[in-house]
Amino acid sequence: MADHAPNRPAAAKPPANDPFYVGYLPAPLSARILAVVLAAALPLVMCVCAVALNALRPPAGDAVWDTAHARTFKGILTARPYPMLTLAEPVGNLPAGETLLIVEMGKFGGGQRAAGFDSQPVEITGYLLDRGGSRMIELDSAADAVRRSTVSFAPPSPPVTLGNRDLLGEIADSKCYLGAMKPGLGVVHRECAERCLRGGIPPALIVHDERGRAAMLILCAPDQSPLNERLAPFAGDVLTLKGDITRRGTLLVMAINPDQIDPTLTSNTSR
Repeated sequence: MADHAPNRPAAAKPPANDPFYVGYLPAPLSARILAVVLAAALPLVMCVCAVALNALRPPAGDAVWDTAHARTFKGILTARPYPMLTLAEPVGNLPAGETLLIVEMGKFGGGQRAAGFDSQPVEITGYLLDRGGSRMIELDSAADAVRRSTVSFAPPSPPVTLGNRDLLGEIADSKCYLGAMKPGLGVVHRECAERCLRGGIPPALIVHDERGRAAMLILCAPDQSPLNERLAPFAGDVLTLKGDITRRGTLLVMAINPDQIDPTLTSNTSR
């Protein structure tokens, strides 16, 4: 018996200029042209977007974290409210009388190693962080990074009282703000700042004047006790604080009553 298979028409090849594209057939001319144009334009578009995004981002500031050069700092160590060193001798362009905060490597304050040297002449080996005239020493990992000096130094000048003020600013961790991270402020840095504060990094209030110039004030309680745990939940928030301000060298310290912080008056509080 003869096999009567149905007659099927042969598949027609679409015209070269047919815009309808079928994956298993040769691409039409219009599709090939579009692919070439997009391939050529995409790198240019990416470059333009990168330049635009970089121009729109907030400035990271002029912070410097010199991890390449360990230095020796000599002076009188003060353990409260947070470890700090008042220089007895110049170090580079830092004059005698300059006051620098002291922290450990990582997200840790320098209180543990510094506590035993309160009010004593010391020599410290560490790395300088600097932003806008506010400075910090990150201790070297060596066991003797903090050691008692064989030379006696004159005690530092007493703090200068600047009065009681109401200031609006952002709660930040001083180490990242001074150069350990860029940016060291804002919502994007909130989680890092909270961990740094809980680890003992001195908490700070970052304020700006009418010209946009920034200043950093270290925050403590009226009895000069640290406020890390009390302020950590407010990391990255902008709020108004009231307290007594003193100056130690170029370091500003603000003593506040943490019980008077009203979280309902903060901004950026969504988490």
